[in-house]
Amino acid sequence: MPVSELTFPGFSLEHFHSEHFMTKTEIISTLKAYTIFKKIHILFNQNVLQIHQDKDGYRVEMSGDQSYYAKRVVLCTGPRSIPKFPHYFAAISSSQILHSAHYKSFESLGSPERVLVIGSGLSARQIALDLKQSGCPDVSLSSKLSEEAFKQVNAHLSTAHLPSETTLMMEKIILKKEIIALEKGHFVYADGSCEPIHAYQRIICATGYHFQLPLIAGLHTQGAFLFHHQGETRLPGIHIMGIPSSGSTKRTVTLTEAAIEAQALAAKIVVEIAKEAQAKISCKL
Repeated sequence: MPVSELTFPGFSLEHFHSEHFMTKTEIISTLKAYTIFKKIHILFNQNVLQIHQDKDGYRVEMSGDQSYYAKRVVLCTGPRSIPKFPHYFAAISSSQILHSAHYKSFESLGSPERVLVIGSGLSARQIALDLKQSGCPDVSLSSKLSEEAFKQVNAHLSTAHLPSETTLMMEKIILKKEIIALEKGHFVYADGSCEPIHAYQRIICATGYHFQLPLIAGLHTQGAFLFHHQGETRLPGIHIMGIPSSGSTKRTVTLTEAAIEAQALAAKIVVEIAKEAQAKISCKL
């Protein structure tokens, strides 16, 4: 997405053109700079396992037998954290197949000769492009997109302030029809053609996520935690960012909308903390 759709409160992105599409390296360096600018402490390589109610707050259970206690917890993980695979892979467990959530780089895959990316969204196209730019000789993309729609995407990218080599790489990606079945070890495509699954060393599924919030599954009553407005839920101290408010017909929120909502929630929490501190002082007096 273009820089104009990105918001980092108090942090300028003016050195990028507003319609520039940031590369993976630029996004990482920008995030690192932002954490330094805002003095944000990040715990890397930590998995949050579950969140439990504890006295007047919450206990956040982490990997490695660690726990953190907080009166308020803000979930910014989105509701789609559990990878979803196509139905035809249901009975297959193979290291040949991975979800886009676990994709790191071409090299991390073992630099395979042939890779198939499955998906019709932006993630599928970005991964296919990254593979091609990283030197993968043969990259195919199985998508619901028609050839004409794919060309339109390329045409849009060519005017999106991307390097010219980027659009050239997109044109070298082999576009395939949507896979509708897997029969006797062969993919069956929507146009009736077939191809053996072993024709590819690696298969990447950019096929979305299940709509769940497993971290707080033990906290809700009749799904109460899902009902929220501007980050507030029915559970005191549990806030959710990045999900449309209850009653909204929208399936997702834009980064700009999420940023506005996050700033409003942060301001509200700061006011609440100040009131709590004032109340404690008054009690002592």
